[in-house]
Amino acid sequence: MTRDILIAVVLVALVALGGIATLVYIHDRSVERVEENRRLVLVRQVHQILPADTYDNNPVRNTARVQSPRLGTTEPVTVYRALTDGEPAAAIIPAVTTDSEGNEVRLLIGVLVDGTITGVRIAADREGGNSDRVLEVNRSDWIRAFDGLTLEDLEPDALAEAEDPPPFLLPTGGGLSPPTVLHAVRHALLYFEERGAEMFMNAGAPPDGDTGDEPSDATEPAPQG
Repeated sequence: MTRDILIAVVLVALVALGGIATLVYIHDRSVERVEENRRLVLVRQVHQILPADTYDNNPVRNTARVQSPRLGTTEPVTVYRALTDGEPAAAIIPAVTTDSEGNEVRLLIGVLVDGTITGVRIAADREGGNSDRVLEVNRSDWIRAFDGLTLEDLEPDALAEAEDPPPFLLPTGGGLSPPTVLHAVRHALLYFEERGAEMFMNAGAPPDGDTGDEPSDATEPAPQG
């Protein structure tokens, strides 16, 4: 009798361990799929934001970690650096803003070394996807109107007479107000103007992989205006 109970306990334990192992495997595979989805979306967005003839490296693998309140967050963010013949050509700078419900919205802002914007997009969500609403914003004439603009075009006086479209409705239920996007883009350009040279330190160092893992020293006072 005791032997039968022992065998039953062992079998139950084995089944439990097998179930746990299966769950761990499924979880790990899910994490891998999410990371792969995020990488693929990022690659697509890099190609959308940066003109192909402006760089000859792989910006997704040439990165720098930077930190500044001008980018809308106190946390370090990853900048993607585009080079031509090993020299700085452009960068994609993440910036954070919020929708009308206070939800975080991450933007990707492409800028040439001369300060000209190459594109602005809402970044992929944490699951590596973009909803139809986000895709609609990214395809909108308004978001694409940033292409070719400079910091001078985004000065408050230059924007005073601009007519903004209504807020874009996001999957969170909140609305993304065009003025908040303008604010985020403008401050990203200000950051690039002030710290762009530091952002490209060691960018041309071979191999073409991740560099600049440590956040650059960009502790600044909170931006005004």
